[in-house]
Amino acid sequence: MQVYSPPSHSPPETTKSGALCRPHTNVVIEAGNVRARDEQEMQNMLQSVQLAFRIYNSDIEPEHETDSFCNCAIHKYKRRKINRLDVQGMWSKAVMYPGEKAYHDCYQTSFFTRNPYRYSVTSPYGYGASALFRMPKPIPQYHAMSIRQTIRLNATLNAEAQAAINAKEPAFNIWEMKERQNIAGPTTNGDANDAKPSKLESFKKALSIKSSEEKAAIKIEKMYAYARELRNSILKEEQGRWPDQEWRQIVATYQEKVGMTQKIANLRAHCPIQYLHLLRAGYFEPISVAWANQVSNPLKFTIEAAAGWRGITPAWRGYEDTAEERLYWVLNHREGNVGARLKPDIISALEMALARMASAVEPPPAYFSADDTCHLQHTSKGYSKQVMPPPFKAFDAPEVPTDDTMILLDVSGSMDFDPLRPNYDQYLITGYSRSTQPKNKGELSALDYLSTLMH
Repeated sequence: MQVYSPPSHSPPETTKSGALCRPHTNVVIEAGNVRARDEQEMQNMLQSVQLAFRIYNSDIEPEHETDSFCNCAIHKYKRRKINRLDVQGMWSKAVMYPGEKAYHDCYQTSFFTRNPYRYSVTSPYGYGASALFRMPKPIPQYHAMSIRQTIRLNATLNAEAQAAINAKEPAFNIWEMKERQNIAGPTTNGDANDAKPSKLESFKKALSIKSSEEKAAIKIEKMYAYARELRNSILKEEQGRWPDQEWRQIVATYQEKVGMTQKIANLRAHCPIQYLHLLRAGYFEPISVAWANQVSNPLKFTIEAAAGWRGITPAWRGYEDTAEERLYWVLNHREGNVGARLKPDIISALEMALARMASAVEPPPAYFSADDTCHLQHTSKGYSKQVMPPPFKAFDAPEVPTDDTMILLDVSGSMDFDPLRPNYDQYLITGYSRSTQPKNKGELSALDYLSTLMH
C-alpha cells in the first residue's frame, strides 16, 4: 500500500510558514476560542455549588426547584448555563457530523427537547424530589439506577452515531475520482426529427416529472459534487494547518512515532468525512505547546452527554473531557492494536478497585524499616495490607547500563493534602473520612532523597 505523507497537495513555492503571517483557523478552532473564554469559570462555578450543597459526585448536577424567585447559588449557576446556550450552539454546530441534531438540558428555554437523556435516564434525586423551598439530595439507589441507564444509553447512542456516519461516507475513493462529463448521456441520436419529444414527454416536462434515468443521473451528479467539495475542503484544511515542508515533516514524524500513520491513511481514503472532522480538531498533529499556559484550551473542555456538550469523535459519549476522548482515540488507532480500548465506567472502575483491595495481603516480615515514613507519619499501627504486583513482563528491549534514567516528581498541591477517603453508599459519595496513610509527599521522601544525591 502506498505510504501516507500528509498532506497530498503540492507544496508551496516557498518554505516560509504562512502561519507566521496569518494563523490558521476553522469552525472548530473559532468555536473553541469562544468556549475557552468562560469554560474554566463554569467548571469552577459548578464545583463550588456542588461542594456547597455536599454533592461529591462530579456527574450529579445540583437541583433546586421553586415557583418563587430564588437567588441561591444553584439558580445562579442554572442561569449562567442558559446564558451560555449560544456558545453551546456554536460548539455543537462546529463538531456535529452530518445528520446529527443539537440538544441541551436547559428546558426553561423551550417546551420541546431532542435530549435523549431526559426521559430515558432517572434523576439521581428520585421521582418528585424537587419541592418548594426544599433542597433535594441525591438518593443512592436512584443514583445507581441513573448511572446504569446512562451507561446503556451512551453505548447505544455511540453505536448508532458511528454506524450513521459510516453509512454517509462516500462509497468510492474520493482521491481516485475522475471528473464525470455528460452523466445523463446523449439526448439525441443525430436525427433532429427523431429527437422531437413526444406529447407525453412534453407533459411530464411541464409537470417537472423526471424519468428514472434522469433521477439517477441527478443523484450521481449530486454525489460526485459532494465528493469534490469534501475533497477540496480536506485539501484546504491540510494546506492551512501544514503550510510548508517543515510542518509536513513534523506531522509525519508525529504520526510515525505514535504509530498512527497507516490508520490515518486508511481514514483519509475510506472515511473522509470523519477524517475532515478530526483534522479540524488537530487529531493528526502534535498538541500545541501554547495550550499549557492557557487557563482553558481544547483539551480541557468538559464532555457532558446529558447536557449536550459534545466531544469530537462520533462515539464521544462517556468521556469526561476532550483530553480523555483524544487519548482513547489515539490508543485505538495505533498500528498493532488488537481490540478496542474502552474507558471503564464508574461501576466498572469501582468494582475493579474493590477486587483489587480484596486481593491485598500483609507485607512479608522482611519488608520493615524502623525509620520508614509509614511508621513516622502513619496514624495506625504497623503496615497496611498491600496488593502484590503481578509478575513482571518485559515489553521493550532489555535494560542496559547506558539507558537514560528519569525521575519524575509531582510538585502539585495534592502532594501536601491531608489524605482523605470517600465514603460510598453504592456509587454515591456521601462524605469523606480521614485516611491513615501519610501525605503523598511523605511517601515519596525516599525518592526526594535519591534525587538530591543525584544532583
